[in-house]
Amino acid sequence: MEGKRIEYKQSLDIEKDESKRKFLASIASFANASGGDIFFGIRAVDGKPIGIISLEEFNPDAIKLRLTQLIRDGIEPKIVGIDFHEIPLTSGGFAFAIRIPKTFSGAHMVVYNNDNRFYSRAANGRVSMDVTEVRAAFILSETTTEKIAKWRVKRVADILADETPIQLNFPGRTVIHLIPFRAFDPLFRADLSELWRDKTNLLPLGFDECSTSYDFDGVFGSFNDLDEKSYGYSFAMANGCIEIVDASLLGPFGQDTRKLIRSNGFEAAIIDHLPVALKLYRQIGCEPPFFLSISLLNVKDYKLGVSNQAFPNNKAHAITRDCLYLPDIFVDSFEVDAARLLHDSFNLIWRACGWPQSHSYDKEGNWKRLS
Repeated sequence: MEGKRIEYKQSLDIEKDESKRKFLASIASFANASGGDIFFGIRAVDGKPIGIISLEEFNPDAIKLRLTQLIRDGIEPKIVGIDFHEIPLTSGGFAFAIRIPKTFSGAHMVVYNNDNRFYSRAANGRVSMDVTEVRAAFILSETTTEKIAKWRVKRVADILADETPIQLNFPGRTVIHLIPFRAFDPLFRADLSELWRDKTNLLPLGFDECSTSYDFDGVFGSFNDLDEKSYGYSFAMANGCIEIVDASLLGPFGQDTRKLIRSNGFEAAIIDHLPVALKLYRQIGCEPPFFLSISLLNVKDYKLGVSNQAFPNNKAHAITRDCLYLPDIFVDSFEVDAARLLHDSFNLIWRACGWPQSHSYDKEGNWKRLS
């Protein structure tokens, strides 16, 4: 049945100004409420779907482009993470679906044709928001950002105190956190049921096999058994957060006990693993947007392993802080260029070691894997 999270339309009509305004009002109403889906090509009576109708003169690529532009220009602030899906019908033609995520960036206003109103959802469909509801939405966005920051601080403190799902071998630790905006929505729980059977998405950073186990907060994969110390783990939590901790990238490396970060290899490991983490997000049913954060723990006196010929006039030095907390990266799509996304973060690590920037990137910002 139609309701707060689902709406059916028999046709997709965005030709006239009023039709465009109503379309944008529906999109904004879902984003301002709990998110949801709009299906086009569905005949419904009293909110109950009773049949499927092929959309007339429907070109999936053209309509996606047109709707994307309409939504971008007609709603402020921008809504990130909207998905479009064409649905081929066995009888020929297409139905169409739009999935709108819940926003945590305040409230979205329809600005098309000077509408300048906020909309939300009720059980019977779209409704206008009053001043109190708009104010509450913006307060929620501020508190959500604060909760994300506090959650990261607490998790890093737990890792520093060895309060982890499995004990780690070495003190130097690379920590990657993926924190969705939905993590602090009391109605959201990630679907972790398949992770127990499919271990490929819980691989620790740099490994191609693992064992899995449940923890109070979720499911984690590690290379070692629970009674052994591990080189790292990948942890999917019920609130949708993902924690990836590695204790091998920062050494020691066999008999080499130097405190050394192997620059290009370090970058390559994180770049290669990010698509694995994003695939895990798809599997547990968690949509963008989310924050990506990287922390390097217990790294005081570590140096970058870099050829002296790379920057001959620069006086490199060891890291002077115990921990490096890199700024959060905002990610609004599953389809990302990992190397470009991480460019600024890698530059900061190099600067902490006395270098002006990562020398794995060329002048155009392209990352190069060194042999």
